[in-house]
Amino acid sequence: MENILLNAQWDISTNLVVGQPYGMLRGSDFVYTNGKRTVGEDGMYLEGDDPIALLGSTLPDWNAGITTVLNYKRFSLSGLVDISQGGKLYSADMQYGLATGIFAETAA
Repeated sequence: MENILLNAQWDISTNLVVGQPYGMLRGSDFVYTNGKRTVGEDGMYLEGDDPIALLGSTLPDWNAGITTVLNYKRFSLSGLVDISQGGKLYSADMQYGLATGIFAETAA
């Protein structure tokens, strides 16, 4: 088996793909010219023909965390900072807003 579907929503899905990192996003990609998205005559980005193109992994490139604890008499104060860099995201809220005309960029 080459692909196991984990989740599908709107026009994108999260998958297990043999030979790829966990959580690969699949869906329609854009058409690119010289590394930039191509704009059609209607002013919208052109979409590619492959509805299940590999768009990238949801996993971050790296994670880091720092924690500290300060104690004074009977009081203790702790802090934690977590950082994740990389990984692809998909916003269902953004897709819904664009599809229903809620956002300003859909005014045209």
